[in-house]
This record gives sequence, structure tokens and C-alpha cells, in this order.
Amino acid sequence: MRAGHRHRLPTPYELALFDPDALRKDLLCPNARRVERTTVEGWFWSNGCNSAGLCTFDDRSPEECAGMARIAGGAAP
Repeated sequence: MRAGHRHRLPTPYELALFDPDALRKDLLCPNARRVERTTVEGWFWSNGCNSAGLCTFDDRSPEECAGMARIAGGAAP
């Protein structure tokens, strides 16, 4: 590695791409439990285990988006 060059840690979204059980064993395997739902307002993602997030478009909060509010409340979009 070059001097002054640092690697950044992966984000929870990036880690959700991989199986969390396999990651604990230092293995990279696709995450079959991964969930992603998209609306015109943004998208919801989950690793299917213990990590999830809401990403909205246009800097709106999830509460300002009807589709995102349904997902956050557990209802299907």
C-alpha cells in the first residue's frame, strides 16, 4: 500500500450484499436473504438478518414518502 493511502471500511449497505454468516468466517458469498424494495421515491434494503436502511431520492425523509412509509411500517409496497 502506498504511503498516505487508506482503505475505507465497507458500509452496512455494501456488507448486506454478502452472507453475514459467511462473512464471520472470512468468506465472501452472495447473500440469498438480502431484501431490496424500490419505489419511485427511493429504496429499502436489508441483509435479511440484523441490518437495514432506507434511501430516499430528493433528500426527503422516509416519512415524506408514502411508499417508503408503507415499507418502514412493514406493509408490502
